[in-house]
Amino acid sequence: MPLASTATRHVKTLKAFGHDIPIYLPSEVDQMQKFVRETGRFHEEELLIALCARLPETPTVVDVGANIGNHTLFFGRVLDAQVISIEPVPDAFDILEKNVALNGLEDQIERHQLALGRSAGRGHIVDLTASNLGFARVEETDQGSVEISTLDALIQARHVDLLKVDVRGQGDRVLEGGLSTIERCKPLIVAEASCREELNRIEQLLWPLGYQKAERFGASGAYLFRTCLERAQDSRSYTRRILDSVAEQLPATTGLYAGLSTSVENDAALRATVTSLLPQVDGLFVHLHGVKEVPEYLHRMDKVTCVLCEDPIQPGDAGRFWGLDHIDNAIYLACSDDYLYPTDYALRMVQELAQTEGKGIVCVDGILLQYPASPADIKRAKSRFRPTDPLVRRRRIHVPATSSCGFHTGTVNLKMADHTAGDSAEEWLVTYAEQHGIARYAIPRPATWLQPLRAENADTQRRRTASAATDTGAQDGEASALRDLLPISLANQGADALIVLCDLERDGKIISALDSLRPGTRDPIVFILCDEITEKLRAMIAQHRSCWEVHLLSRHQPCPDDCRTLLARETIQLEYHKSVNGRMQLAEMTEDLRSWLATPLQ
Repeated sequence: MPLASTATRHVKTLKAFGHDIPIYLPSEVDQMQKFVRETGRFHEEELLIALCARLPETPTVVDVGANIGNHTLFFGRVLDAQVISIEPVPDAFDILEKNVALNGLEDQIERHQLALGRSAGRGHIVDLTASNLGFARVEETDQGSVEISTLDALIQARHVDLLKVDVRGQGDRVLEGGLSTIERCKPLIVAEASCREELNRIEQLLWPLGYQKAERFGASGAYLFRTCLERAQDSRSYTRRILDSVAEQLPATTGLYAGLSTSVENDAALRATVTSLLPQVDGLFVHLHGVKEVPEYLHRMDKVTCVLCEDPIQPGDAGRFWGLDHIDNAIYLACSDDYLYPTDYALRMVQELAQTEGKGIVCVDGILLQYPASPADIKRAKSRFRPTDPLVRRRRIHVPATSSCGFHTGTVNLKMADHTAGDSAEEWLVTYAEQHGIARYAIPRPATWLQPLRAENADTQRRRTASAATDTGAQDGEASALRDLLPISLANQGADALIVLCDLERDGKIISALDSLRPGTRDPIVFILCDEITEKLRAMIAQHRSCWEVHLLSRHQPCPDDCRTLLARETIQLEYHKSVNGRMQLAEMTEDLRSWLATPLQ
């Protein structure tokens, strides 16, 4: 349903999470529309980002009380979700339809102009006000013009990952009409409660199905409910409940363990880290180096196993993996006393690992390299997914930081006897992963999910100083190892991919060019055609928020073999963008450029 040309002045384009998302906002007085227009952000964005971190890839979302499509567009465009949107108010539904059409999501978003309740019937709309379309509700009456259905009847046998309910005081009725769906799918549930009585009714409905209230968002009274792992009548341990909840997606798993490497000189940080991790795991392995005895408080903790190493430098952070010598067919979380880990850390890491069927490595902090890579600039030529930044969708990466990574030991079978002195933990892990074809992923999470500890890691500081003075050879070795990593696009041979070739008018315009680039996919392969590959250009790209796989091409040199190999793949799509006044514009590629891209090195 395209918009009439006279209505385009009411379209606001949101630049959100790497997408340009147009949204039709015709009302000057409706509260939600005013907020989106004035801020250029999605309404309840904090809630939406938090939900991303808890949903699987390409989820199915039911948006009950979709209003003008604020949440629906976010789920459809940012998460690539299949969305079932329900909105009974004609004015709001009309805007929802236009917004779905504006974004080309007609086949991805299923729309229903009806209300949901505890049973089928009819109703009419009351409390409709122009200043807040979301304030309206449906009151049951036999002669009403609005159809009322039930969630169970609408969903039938389909699976649901997230159920969002915002129906102005009638959330319990919607949930009551969907109890079979909820019991079968166990979706995350976000329900708005306008008063304590309504919240109590919702809790009473969901508690027998294993749900608990987990979090409240904003002033609107949106509550997140999730299935509860901690039921008093269940004799299983907390970790066993976690593992059993994803047992069908993982190989046989004996337990859930964590390991960290530290110095007791960082005692306050170590205490905080251990305290945050211990309730979430079956055992914690602590590698203590540069010390002669185990601190007394660690001795008193039954689930903590320590090993002493008097060498203050070696094996360094690789000591995080020494616990692997003592477990089999388990999930292992490598950690650091640089962070305070949230109470759902183990749960989320296991859930993300389950999405790889236990065949991948997942992490919070990680990097993507730039190509071509060389030892001289490998430390700088990268894009980093920092642990304190939000990430709305999982991303393939090259190097997982071992301060926050997890894997199944049936897939990653490192043993300390195989560690080479001077190798960092990251180098050791990523070399093993490359040799065994193991994919690495940065997982979705809200901002500051991991809380950095203010106490400086004295061990890390000491090893950094010693390394700078005496261990430059080890640094060069790590750089060489990273240099040999294949681009993710080459390692992932079977996948479809989009190459975006960016032809710069001037190398100094790279930031504005990348800012204007909207590839339409979260993992594009970006070729940057520049005059000269310099350290300054690499540094500017590494600082950009996009975090894409980047290949630098000098227009004065032959096209590298890796790039020609990518272009020759049948599953590759190619878009050519030319920079004009610092902004990338889709353009037609010249025959000379096509010939240059196809010419092999001599």
